[in-house]
Amino acid sequence: MPGKVLKASAAAILSISLAGCAMEAYDSKARSDAMSWIGEPIAKVIKRFGQPESVSGDAAKKKYVWKEYENYSNDYTYTYYEQGHGSTPNSTVLNQKTGTGNQSGYYTCIYVFYADASGTVVDATAKGECR
Repeated sequence: MPGKVLKASAAAILSISLAGCAMEAYDSKARSDAMSWIGEPIAKVIKRFGQPESVSGDAAKKKYVWKEYENYSNDYTYTYYEQGHGSTPNSTVLNQKTGTGNQSGYYTCIYVFYADASGTVVDATAKGECR
């Protein structure tokens, strides 16, 4: 039974993690900024973001996608214990030690804009880890 619980827990964690990747950034400044372009010419968006990573759709409606990456780096300290010899024969003690580490990576924010046949932005959003 514990194996089934562990498998179910792992599956739940994985599905939550994957769902987080596709979530829209509803409360983010990035999403508000993206939506502020609605009604503007897509040429202005391209001027601001540069060439899109991808463009798809047909003559009636096109989808433009940009990805922006933000690096992060976090230094941290941690406490660990090493076993040492005690002051009497066959005795041991735990010695508290402190170490340091660093975690780094990057956040990805995906901007998606939709433009109609006239080249006007009709919808926009930001997805992912937008800051």
